[in-house]
Order: sequence, then structure tokens, then C-alpha cells
Amino acid sequence: MFPKWSPDETKIVFVSYGSGVLDSAIYSVDVQSREISLWVVTANNPVWSPNGDYLLYLNSDADALYLFDTSTKASFLIYVNNDGEIDAPEWSSNGQYIVFAFSNADISSLYKLSVTPCLQKPQDCTPELFLNTPTANELNIDPRWRPASP
Repeated sequence: MFPKWSPDETKIVFVSYGSGVLDSAIYSVDVQSREISLWVVTANNPVWSPNGDYLLYLNSDADALYLFDTSTKASFLIYVNNDGEIDAPEWSSNGQYIVFAFSNADISSLYKLSVTPCLQKPQDCTPELFLNTPTANELNIDPRWRPASP
């Protein structure tokens, strides 16, 4: 299930798995009313933006990264790579960047995306290669941003 609180603590999102990986879906629960809403199907690994306006998530095949607008309930693709698996997407504390890992049999990589171009024109959203390692099996990349300073 992997529940995650919204930044304002009014909602919780969680992933529900059916009989297979492709049966996964992201649901939202309103903390006050306890109303459950289906937000996205065939999706997993939801991550709230720092202001709670967006959810970052992966498709069930883990080869595409999406943004979900929590007010309009619209999703849009921001990155796809069919040559491996995307993992561990994470927002920067200021909401301006996204970092994620990518791996296949030959390589592990760390990418950084600037969110503003992705929101303005998703088809032009291009990640910046941050780190490459020659063998995926020797390094487990799980990126995390340093917390914001007070």
C-alpha cells in the first residue's frame, strides 16, 4: 500500500495492487471525510510535490514518469525510456526539480529534471544526466534531496 501523507496532511495517497502489477492503482483518501477516490490506474510509487499540487508517479512497467495535477485530476507524461527501469523519483524541497534513477542490465544512472519546462510543455521535458555507473548490479541508486534549511 505504501501510504503517503499530503504536505498539508488533508489527504493520504496509497497504491492498491490487484492480481498483477498492471492492476495497481493510486487512490486518495480525504482524511476528514474518509472518502476514497481513484486517481490513477496502472500506476505506482506516488510522491507528493512539496506544495501538494502534483503527484509524481511511475507507470506499472516502471518505464515512464508522470505528473498528476491534484486539482484538475489530469496526468501527463514527462519522461519515458523503454530500455530499462525508472526508480525512486523524488522532488527537491523547493519543488523546482525532480531526481530519479534509471537502470538496465548495463548501467545505472541518476537524472535531474527541471519541473517548470515539464509543466509548460511536457513533450520538451528533457532530463539532465547527473551520474552514470558502468554496472547496474554494483550500485543501488536511491536518490534523496537534502532537507531544506530553516
